[in-house]
Amino acid sequence: MPNRGMYVRRPPTQKGMTMSEKRALAVDPYAHQPEGEWKLQRLQDDNEMLCRVLKMESEAVFDASAKYEGREEALFRFLFAMRFLDRVTSVELKDEASTLKVLSAIFAIEGIAPSDLGNRERFVQFLMRYMDQNGKRTLLQSYLFTPAYPLGGETGRERHLMFDAASKDEAFRKETFWDALPEYCGSDQYSSCFCSRWLVGQPERVLDDFTRLFGERLYAMRCAVVHDATPVVFGGIRDQKPDDAGFWSFSVWDAYSVQGGQFVTYETRLLVGDTVGILMEGIRRCFEDGSRF
Repeated sequence: MPNRGMYVRRPPTQKGMTMSEKRALAVDPYAHQPEGEWKLQRLQDDNEMLCRVLKMESEAVFDASAKYEGREEALFRFLFAMRFLDRVTSVELKDEASTLKVLSAIFAIEGIAPSDLGNRERFVQFLMRYMDQNGKRTLLQSYLFTPAYPLGGETGRERHLMFDAASKDEAFRKETFWDALPEYCGSDQYSSCFCSRWLVGQPERVLDDFTRLFGERLYAMRCAVVHDATPVVFGGIRDQKPDDAGFWSFSVWDAYSVQGGQFVTYETRLLVGDTVGILMEGIRRCFEDGSRF
């Protein structure tokens, strides 16, 4: 009986090798390299690494890797990105990390998607394809942004990305008795905010349109760190609710640089770990789908 933590008996794959023959992935992402014991060990290491990063079982990793049959280069690229993410999260980052914790997930996503899409577009395409509706709504409801403004200039209100569309929906406003537009938007995921209520009733195509806009904003925040060394924090590290608090709410206000020497202020009540968790769920779906963009 083989060790179930390492090898699982399977019918032969199309490449003629079974898990009982010590192949830990269904396809060989290293087909360009010579055969040998080193490859079997590397595939086993890859299986264990994917279990660790994606929180999957060994058998599930093997099954998902079969989706890359005939597309071994895509699996090679996925493994490269996941090894980067594994290294960063287990060695490079401390528990208090925020900026680099989010950036690491974004960089990994860029490494997974086809390079010919361009960096911003492959990140946006990933969000639209591999985020579920709950994840998309959570991010859209939890982040507010101002228009771009010059240093020292008027910042404007922090608003949800869907504020303008919601405010123009006269039927919705009449049905929900919003005669006057709200002065503020709320970044709480479960807020009764005008925009959040409007978004819940929208079809998937509209949700994807705003997911694209959010992806472009998050990518701009990534570029502000990479190109301008802007210390974007992306959210709170932990919810420091006092023990004696009956009601507790917090927000993080921060700003990042954009083109033209301008800035954008954003607000969020979403913790960094929650944002990263949503992105990681998408990465797992991407692997289970065979990274099909």
